[in-house]
Amino acid sequence: MPYIKRPKRGSRAFYPRVRARRIYPRIKSYPKTKEAKPLGFAGYKAGMTHGLVVDSNPHSTTKGQQIFTPITILECPPVSVFGFRCYADKIYDVFSEDWNKNLERKIK
Repeated sequence: MPYIKRPKRGSRAFYPRVRARRIYPRIKSYPKTKEAKPLGFAGYKAGMTHGLVVDSNPHSTTKGQQIFTPITILECPPVSVFGFRCYADKIYDVFSEDWNKNLERKIK
């Protein structure tokens, strides 16, 4: 019997190839900004599609024409605010009085 040769199956781009321990990512750093705005948002990539949009790039050869562009679809769970941080003369936090029971499990 001859030896059957074939390329390796699956992507070797990520090591180790195991399931993640948790489904939400860890944020290691935030961008530095002076204005007040949300710096992170919880969402999951649900899929991709394409959309017909007008090209607004002034240096493009298709400027002003309709082109197809890839679009990412995000699925976002319901988000609730449990507190906020104020940076005035001093730093202080304000938290909500009644928390969701699932939130109580995650925050120590």
